[in-house]
Amino acid sequence: QQYALAVDQCGAVQKQVDDTVLAIEKNRKAVADADLQISRLEGELEGLKTDFDGTYRLYCQRMRALYVSQNHTAWVTFLLESDGAANFLIRMQMLDAVTSHDAKLLEQFNAQMDDIVSTKESLDAQKIYLQQNQTELVQNETKLKEQRAVLLEMQDSVRAQQITVEEILVFFSSTIIKPTTL
Repeated sequence: QQYALAVDQCGAVQKQVDDTVLAIEKNRKAVADADLQISRLEGELEGLKTDFDGTYRLYCQRMRALYVSQNHTAWVTFLLESDGAANFLIRMQMLDAVTSHDAKLLEQFNAQMDDIVSTKESLDAQKIYLQQNQTELVQNETKLKEQRAVLLEMQDSVRAQQITVEEILVFFSSTIIKPTTL
């Protein structure tokens, strides 16, 4: 009975070992997936930063041009120097095009900043996820080593009990008097 209990305990520990092995495989896959995701996000972030640098340079040029032409009356003067209604409308369209371009540039600037911030947050979240999975992987590997050591100990104990049981069976079978035929 004690032997059967020891065998059952070995089976339970073996199941724990198997479950831990599955958890380790899951952790390793999660770590690999997180590494790929981090690499992808880092590449995406670099591309976004490159795009943003171009937009930023254009935006800086426009801000410099606006600073240089601080005189707000320059716009009014530009319009009033028109030599007719047609020329005035053309100049109005030019000013509208410039202000429209500036507004689009500012929208693009803000959108790219938002994309960079969002991608950076995703990257940081993936790095945290990676760290958590790496920690869990190390813990599971340690746990597996401990479980295997316990399992080996239990298997040795079961083998010893099995040998003892076999020796007892051999002893009893040799001491039992076998009927002889007359």
